[in-house]
Amino acid sequence: MLTHARALLRGGGTAYLEADFRQPATILAQAAATLDFEKPVAVMLIALLHLVRDEESPYEHVAALVEALAPGSYLVISHGTADFVPEEVRAKVAAADARTANPSQVRSQAEIARFFEGFEVLEPGIVPVSEWRNPGSSVPAIEASCYGAVGRRIP
Repeated sequence: MLTHARALLRGGGTAYLEADFRQPATILAQAAATLDFEKPVAVMLIALLHLVRDEESPYEHVAALVEALAPGSYLVISHGTADFVPEEVRAKVAAADARTANPSQVRSQAEIARFFEGFEVLEPGIVPVSEWRNPGSSVPAIEASCYGAVGRRIP
Protein backbone atom coordinates (compact mmCIF):
# COMPACT_ATOMS: atom_id res chain seq x y z
CA MET A 1 0.00 0.00 0.00
CA LEU A 2 2.81 2.40 0.84
CA THR A 3 4.46 1.65 -2.52
CA HIS A 4 1.17 2.41 -4.27
CA ALA A 5 0.76 5.66 -2.32
CA ARG A 6 4.26 6.77 -3.23
CA ALA A 7 3.55 6.07 -6.89
CA LEU A 8 0.39 8.18 -6.71
CA LEU A 9 2.31 11.05 -5.14
CA ARG A 10 4.93 10.95 -7.92
CA GLY A 11 2.24 10.88 -10.60
CA GLY A 12 0.77 14.28 -9.68
CA GLY A 13 -2.78 15.13 -8.74
CA THR A 14 -2.26 13.50 -5.35
CA ALA A 15 -0.80 15.10 -2.26
CA TYR A 16 -0.18 14.23 1.33
CA LEU A 17 -0.61 16.83 4.01
CA GLU A 18 -0.12 16.60 7.71
CA ALA A 19 -2.40 18.88 9.69
CA ASP A 20 -4.57 18.96 12.78
CA PHE A 21 -8.30 18.58 12.11
CA ARG A 22 -8.89 21.36 14.62
CA GLN A 23 -7.12 23.76 12.23
CA PRO A 24 -9.36 23.66 9.15
CA ALA A 25 -7.88 26.84 7.64
CA THR A 26 -4.47 25.12 7.50
CA ILE A 27 -6.00 22.03 5.91
CA LEU A 28 -7.83 24.07 3.28
CA ALA A 29 -4.79 26.20 2.47
CA GLN A 30 -2.58 23.14 1.98
CA ALA A 31 -5.26 21.22 0.06
CA ALA A 32 -5.79 24.16 -2.31
CA ALA A 33 -2.34 23.48 -3.73
CA THR A 34 -3.75 20.25 -5.23
CA LEU A 35 -7.54 20.58 -5.25
CA ASP A 36 -9.74 22.95 -7.22
CA PHE A 37 -12.44 23.92 -4.74
CA GLU A 38 -14.52 25.33 -7.59
CA LYS A 39 -15.19 21.71 -8.60
CA PRO A 40 -16.79 18.97 -6.48
CA VAL A 41 -14.45 17.12 -4.13
CA ALA A 42 -14.97 14.79 -1.19
CA VAL A 43 -14.10 15.35 2.45
CA MET A 44 -13.76 11.99 4.17
CA LEU A 45 -13.76 12.00 7.96
CA ILE A 46 -13.38 8.31 8.65
CA ALA A 47 -13.09 7.22 12.30
CA LEU A 48 -11.97 10.72 13.28
CA LEU A 49 -14.81 12.74 14.76
CA HIS A 50 -15.35 10.55 17.82
CA LEU A 51 -11.79 11.51 18.81
CA VAL A 52 -12.79 15.19 18.90
CA ARG A 53 -14.75 16.12 22.00
CA ASP A 54 -17.52 18.73 21.93
CA GLU A 55 -15.34 21.26 23.77
CA GLU A 56 -12.93 21.08 20.79
CA SER A 57 -15.67 22.41 18.47
CA PRO A 58 -16.02 19.51 15.99
CA TYR A 59 -19.21 20.91 14.42
CA GLU A 60 -17.55 24.26 13.74
CA HIS A 61 -14.45 22.59 12.25
CA VAL A 62 -16.51 20.42 9.91
CA ALA A 63 -18.58 23.47 8.92
CA ALA A 64 -15.37 25.38 8.09
CA LEU A 65 -14.13 22.52 5.91
CA VAL A 66 -17.36 22.05 3.99
CA GLU A 67 -17.97 25.78 3.56
CA ALA A 68 -15.12 25.75 1.04
CA LEU A 69 -16.74 22.98 -1.04
CA ALA A 70 -18.53 23.48 -4.33
CA PRO A 71 -22.10 22.22 -4.72
CA GLY A 72 -22.06 18.54 -5.65
CA SER A 73 -19.16 17.85 -3.27
CA TYR A 74 -19.42 14.98 -0.83
CA LEU A 75 -19.00 14.58 2.92
CA VAL A 76 -18.26 11.06 4.14
CA ILE A 77 -18.32 10.27 7.85
CA SER A 78 -17.94 7.19 9.99
CA HIS A 79 -18.41 7.81 13.68
CA GLY A 80 -18.46 5.70 16.82
CA THR A 81 -21.72 5.47 18.72
CA ALA A 82 -23.13 3.95 21.86
CA ASP A 83 -26.68 3.86 20.45
CA PHE A 84 -26.67 0.06 20.33
CA VAL A 85 -24.93 -0.57 23.64
CA PRO A 86 -26.91 -1.39 26.83
CA GLU A 87 -26.87 1.44 29.37
CA GLU A 88 -24.88 -0.50 31.99
CA VAL A 89 -22.14 -1.21 29.45
CA ARG A 90 -22.23 2.40 28.25
CA ALA A 91 -21.52 3.67 31.77
CA LYS A 92 -18.55 1.31 32.22
CA VAL A 93 -17.06 2.23 28.86
CA ALA A 94 -17.50 5.97 29.56
CA ALA A 95 -15.80 5.59 32.96
CA ALA A 96 -12.84 3.73 31.45
CA ASP A 97 -12.59 6.19 28.57
CA ALA A 98 -12.54 9.14 30.98
CA ARG A 99 -9.34 7.73 32.52
CA THR A 100 -7.47 7.72 29.19
CA ALA A 101 -5.11 10.44 28.04
CA ASN A 102 -7.29 11.15 25.00
CA PRO A 103 -10.92 10.41 25.83
CA SER A 104 -13.27 9.94 22.92
CA GLN A 105 -16.83 11.08 22.46
CA VAL A 106 -19.29 8.77 20.82
CA ARG A 107 -22.35 10.48 19.41
CA SER A 108 -25.93 9.51 18.68
CA GLN A 109 -27.41 9.29 15.22
CA ALA A 110 -29.07 12.69 15.74
CA GLU A 111 -25.77 14.26 16.84
CA ILE A 112 -24.00 12.84 13.79
CA ALA A 113 -26.78 14.18 11.55
CA ARG A 114 -25.80 17.72 12.63
CA PHE A 115 -22.52 17.35 10.70
CA PHE A 116 -24.55 17.00 7.50
CA GLU A 117 -26.35 20.36 7.64
CA GLY A 118 -26.49 21.73 4.09
CA PHE A 119 -26.06 18.25 2.62
CA GLU A 120 -28.48 15.74 1.16
CA VAL A 121 -27.74 12.49 3.00
CA LEU A 122 -27.67 9.71 0.43
CA GLU A 123 -29.47 6.39 0.84
CA PRO A 124 -29.43 4.40 3.01
CA GLY A 125 -28.91 7.38 5.34
CA ILE A 126 -27.02 7.47 8.62
CA VAL A 127 -26.95 3.79 9.45
CA PRO A 128 -24.61 1.31 11.13
CA VAL A 129 -21.58 0.85 8.89
CA SER A 130 -22.36 -2.86 8.67
CA GLU A 131 -25.60 -1.94 6.85
CA TRP A 132 -24.24 0.74 4.54
CA ARG A 133 -24.73 -0.54 1.03
CA ASN A 134 -25.25 -3.99 2.54
CA PRO A 135 -28.93 -4.09 3.58
CA GLY A 136 -29.79 -7.02 5.77
CA SER A 137 -26.19 -7.46 6.92
CA SER A 138 -25.73 -10.29 9.38
CA VAL A 139 -23.29 -8.21 11.45
CA PRO A 140 -25.17 -6.91 14.49
CA ALA A 141 -25.07 -3.12 14.86
CA ILE A 142 -23.66 -3.47 18.38
CA GLU A 143 -20.54 -5.14 16.97
CA ALA A 144 -19.84 -2.21 14.68
CA SER A 145 -21.04 0.49 17.12
CA CYS A 146 -20.32 2.91 14.32
CA TYR A 147 -22.52 4.90 11.98
CA GLY A 148 -21.61 5.73 8.42
CA ALA A 149 -23.09 8.19 5.95
CA VAL A 150 -22.42 10.03 2.72
CA GLY A 151 -23.89 13.43 1.98
CA ARG A 152 -23.89 15.51 -1.18
CA ARG A 153 -23.69 19.28 -0.87
CA ILE A 154 -26.83 20.85 -2.20
CA PRO A 155 -26.59 23.94 -4.40
